Amino acid sequence: MEALVRIMLWVWRIGQSIFTCNHARVTLAEGKSICPDCGHGVIVRWAVLRCRECNIRREGRYLFRSLMPLDNYCTRCGEHETVTEYLENPEYFVLMNKAILMVQSEEDYLQSMKGTLLERTRVWFEAAETVTIRGLLAPVS
Repeated sequence: MEALVRIMLWVWRIGQSIFTCNHARVTLAEGKSICPDCGHGVIVRWAVLRCRECNIRREGRYLFRSLMPLDNYCTRCGEHETVTEYLENPEYFVLMNKAILMVQSEEDYLQSMKGTLLERTRVWFEAAETVTIRGLLAPVS
């Protein structure tokens, strides 16, 4: 049953990528940008796939709006599952070594961030101490 659901999701992603904009002409500067073809907001960011068991970097690709490893299993431990690590400030050696550039629409980005720090950030204000200085101003008459 799980395999059938995975196949159906895969077919759905293929259908979506065929009939919607793939944001191919977006400027590849990291951060938010606007797609010149469809006018939607786009997020450009770097990611690295890691093995869930031994935490080694795995080679991957961004295909049909999802990250997929090139190999089905880890060459070190044989694990199938991967963990995605998003890079805030990728260094040169990381970029040259198995980092993946992702171009996501804003809706997909916000949906992938659901339940993370983005939703749970709270801001509060503390009352500032007020100091009154008297006698410096001349009285108004």
